[in-house]
Amino acid sequence: MISTSQVSVGTTATTLFTASGKTNIAIRKLADNTNLYIGISSVTTGNGFWLKGTDTPVYLTLSHGDVLYGIVQSGTEAVALIATN
Repeated sequence: MISTSQVSVGTTATTLFTASGKTNIAIRKLADNTNLYIGISSVTTGNGFWLKGTDTPVYLTLSHGDVLYGIVQSGTEAVALIATN
């Protein structure tokens, strides 16, 4: 099954996606307003994986129950996701 979503990420950890089984996802910033960092529930701008710019999506495989979070340095950033499991 394929699903798509868009999430507005702010300066506190925001849930981007929760996997209900083994899931492949692609994540892409929709604008380049601020830096976006992804990671676990305790993600910060200091420990997250940095997504720069809007050109290239990031591809991940999540396991059942995995939750991916995002956070930005300031303001908000729109993030698009597409998932298949």
